[in-house]
Amino acid sequence: MAESFQKGNYSLVPIALARIDYLKDAIEPGLLQEGLKGEEEALWAIHRFLFNEGWWARAENLKVKGASTNHKEDTVLINFLQANAELIHPNTRHLATSGDAEGIRMALNQIHYNSLTEKHHRSGPSERGSTKLSDLLDITRSFLKGFAQFVEPSVLNDALLGNDKAISLALGQIHFHSLEAGMDNNSNDNISQQGSFKDVLLKQHSHEKKQEDVKTTKAANNFNTRGPIGSTYGIRTKKAEHTVFFTGFQENSHPKDLWKFFKQTAKIKDIILPRKRDKYGKRYGFLIMENEEAVQIIVKKLNSASTEYGKLYLSRAKDKSTSSGPSKTARPGKHSPELKCTPSTRTHPVQGILSSPKGSNVVMQEALPQESSKLSHKEARTNAHPQVRDHVQIEEVPIYNQMREHTELTINPSEEMSNVIKSSIFIRTVKNETIDTVRMIAEGLGAHNAQIRGITGTTFIAFFANKVDYESLDMEFLQIGFVEVRQVNVEDLMPSRKAWVEVRGLPIMGWTESNFRDLIRDCGNVLLFSKIYDAEGFYQHPKFLIETSYLEEINIQRTISLLRKKWKVRILEVTVQEYERKFLYNLANIPKEVNLR
Repeated sequence: MAESFQKGNYSLVPIALARIDYLKDAIEPGLLQEGLKGEEEALWAIHRFLFNEGWWARAENLKVKGASTNHKEDTVLINFLQANAELIHPNTRHLATSGDAEGIRMALNQIHYNSLTEKHHRSGPSERGSTKLSDLLDITRSFLKGFAQFVEPSVLNDALLGNDKAISLALGQIHFHSLEAGMDNNSNDNISQQGSFKDVLLKQHSHEKKQEDVKTTKAANNFNTRGPIGSTYGIRTKKAEHTVFFTGFQENSHPKDLWKFFKQTAKIKDIILPRKRDKYGKRYGFLIMENEEAVQIIVKKLNSASTEYGKLYLSRAKDKSTSSGPSKTARPGKHSPELKCTPSTRTHPVQGILSSPKGSNVVMQEALPQESSKLSHKEARTNAHPQVRDHVQIEEVPIYNQMREHTELTINPSEEMSNVIKSSIFIRTVKNETIDTVRMIAEGLGAHNAQIRGITGTTFIAFFANKVDYESLDMEFLQIGFVEVRQVNVEDLMPSRKAWVEVRGLPIMGWTESNFRDLIRDCGNVLLFSKIYDAEGFYQHPKFLIETSYLEEINIQRTISLLRKKWKVRILEVTVQEYERKFLYNLANIPKEVNLR
């Protein structure tokens, strides 16, 4: 109304005056006088009183004689009410047609509610077993529980909670593995034609009820297992030869995220992440690839690669039938023939996996005789490989055993680098410097035409292409601008690497610059550090970009004392995302004393 007055439309003045006169009588005179004087508390009190007591709503419904009305809008409204008169209560219909504001409001509400009710009745009574959203979800959950042996446990949990993507992935796994088992059944029974998807599932369900009456013979390993014909427990499948074992990913990695990541590199059919861990406490998983080419591509591109999910290690997984050792489920009185271990084409030892018929107990043995003889039965159970998917019997390739082999290899030095060293000098600076800064200092001290190359943030090599410049160099005078200037040694030519580390487990009371420097001093020199809170103001574990000589991924645990309590702090190498780089500080451009908060 005020905007209309400002625009010069005074047709609403009679209505405004009528509302003022109506509300003035409802307000206490003393409070009204204080409000007219501009007292803020009085104005708020008047405002609350008018709204809470309903006076303002009554004033909006006042009927003012002589006030201009929009006949066009009134005509449209009346026509709408008359068109839906059968949905309005007779008493309300009379008030609405007479123009009563409260009656019109009630009529519109009744039209809305009764139209929805009428639509529901037109659709007819709901039959038993109707496909409502909740009923569909219950049916889907029952279906997934009935075929839980085909679904990865983590995916099954998300699907039972109602996650749409997890439900889709679980149904795809059931479809794929049930058809695969159906092909095995048809081939064993010499059936030329494969049944439909429904027949396969029904056959699977019926076979599961006869687990104690059916025997499956495995000719490859010469031992008997008890299990359903339709089940994939103990059955060798063709998919095992296209399976890749991988480990090294972060603890909080989700199967869907890893699926998308691996999908970008090669064609994969399924991803398996068991809940249990290997004997080193690491999480691991398996990738079922489309074909042999996809296996070679993904192993070649991602093995030992540093990704946003951690440094991954990938290798081809082997089928159970290629492993060695006696079966744990052999019948009493019958001894399985000893199988001779054949060496793998790789340079590391192979661990075999022997599983029970139901896939519940899995024992891992070393392929090397001298190692397996030392393992007792208790140790074998302690080092047991976690349960994997039953439809594929896979042998884990112990990546970490590769580190145990120390084979000496003699290589030849680079002739080009040997010639460079003869005309180069080694330079060490006080703090981290850039190439341009070192070149400028060196030229100022008489080292002309020097090509500067950095090894670490504080060590550099100055190469002189012109032998005259190298011979005329005054190294003693050059030491004025640097900590150390000397001839180059082979030990100096070991470049460092830059890595992001995150300090975890330290209470916020201990988050000071000096404490962080003491904790990560042995890891390397700090170049950058992040803020201790994110864009929304939540505290986050601080990250540091360090220059380190560590060859392996940093994972250090230390025990500290803070406020008379012991705390275990972990320094872990992580990956910083692109969007986090805007929350970084550069140590080279800030004062020595910095308040991290």
